[in-house]
Amino acid sequence: MLIWDRDGLTVTQLRLLGHLYDHEGLSNAELAERLYVTRPSVSALLERLERNGFIRREVDPHDRRGILVWLEEPGRTAVTSLRDEIREYGYQLMTGMTAEQREAMAGSLEAFVASGREHRRREPDCDE
Repeated sequence: MLIWDRDGLTVTQLRLLGHLYDHEGLSNAELAERLYVTRPSVSALLERLERNGFIRREVDPHDRRGILVWLEEPGRTAVTSLRDEIREYGYQLMTGMTAEQREAMAGSLEAFVASGREHRRREPDCDE
């Protein structure tokens, strides 16, 4: 059973949790920007995640008007489980490939990632 089936999470909720796993203490605005959704959409996602114990929201100590979002242990577990499952699935898919095919795919993926980084670097309001 996949993690999102087990925990009743949507792909967008898992993406949000993944961003928090990598950069805890993000604001609603930062999450909206990273997920390419509106702030109200992020608020709705956060409501459900908080209600189910995946995250917690706290007042920003440097700006009392701001709210920062933090992972709770179930959120951290969901992300690590998903990443482990994806890694294992990818490994299983690659066992049927030759070494040459894996090398070609790795080269293509590296070029794809480099192209994405270059594209983001050229966008004026983007940060990695």
